[in-house]
Amino acid sequence: MPEISRSATVRVPPEVVWDFVKDFDNWAPFMMGYQSHQYVKDRESIWKLKAKLAGVTRVTKIHVNITEWDESQHRIAFTIKGVSEPINGSGSVTMQICKQEELGTLVTVEMALNYKGLIGAVMNPLITPLLKEVAQELATKIVAAVENTDRKH
Repeated sequence: MPEISRSATVRVPPEVVWDFVKDFDNWAPFMMGYQSHQYVKDRESIWKLKAKLAGVTRVTKIHVNITEWDESQHRIAFTIKGVSEPINGSGSVTMQICKQEELGTLVTVEMALNYKGLIGAVMNPLITPLLKEVAQELATKIVAAVENTDRKH
């Protein structure tokens, strides 16, 4: 299963980042290819994403289930299951004090995704570059949004 991790740093405490990230509505639109999301239950939602992979653009729906919600560790973890594609995966967003930055927070996005079945042999090697881009963009946009919000206060 292709797995990646990407990070970005913001000069605010982890609590400030957590206050932003704990609400999906704040950062769901930052996902590459984001179209929409809707809640099924408190910690379950269906996300509609548009992705281009191997020259083919597809709109897909994924079921996102929060598996870890740890405010004390500033961490959200989730599983992903394809609704319209044979995929499954997992991910997390973690905020921790960055030792190189005074009052800084390292925002880390981790993702793993796997195509199941025969198509997996072809698609899984193609997923890694896309996941790297998705995770880096998400981490960077969260940091930018938190910086902009912090400047307004």
